[in-house]
Amino acid sequence: MIRIYNKELLTVILSGRFVCALAASLLLFSLGSWFFVADFAAAPQPPPHRSTVRTQIYKPADPLGFCLHDVEAKAWITPGSQGQVSAATQERNHLLPPYEYLDWAFLVSVAIGVVTIVLTFSAISGEKEDGTLRQILSNGVPRTTVYLGKYLAYFAVSMLALLAGALASLTIVSVFGPAG
Repeated sequence: MIRIYNKELLTVILSGRFVCALAASLLLFSLGSWFFVADFAAAPQPPPHRSTVRTQIYKPADPLGFCLHDVEAKAWITPGSQGQVSAATQERNHLLPPYEYLDWAFLVSVAIGVVTIVLTFSAISGEKEDGTLRQILSNGVPRTTVYLGKYLAYFAVSMLALLAGALASLTIVSVFGPAG
């Protein structure tokens, strides 16, 4: 299994698909971080004094919003409004309703899934077309060993793309973000 793992890992890393997947991961994570930094800087500030006529509850922006965006971070919530939130929170992405923002929740669940599909689409079928799958299996290597070796190699490469993007995101947020 180690030989299959090493062969697949080397094949994938040297392919153009890995370079594209790594570039896409870095680009998406970096864009999400830049959007977060811009949104955090534009978040509403607390009022300079208390108002006795109309009381509003101020919720500061979450400095970890790039991981999981908090919709209410941009909102002023007025008590007595029956739980209605201001118009600032009603911005919605109507094409992807559960994913309004380019945060880590979206990137890990959707973007890295697509990157993994792009990387692995020819893992078995490419071997079959080249004729190498028949040679591997004729040497007495069990199918589970072949599949597990390929799975672990592609999992490692996907995690490498994910970690590279996450590191880029953390770097951008730490340098330009709320604490920077």
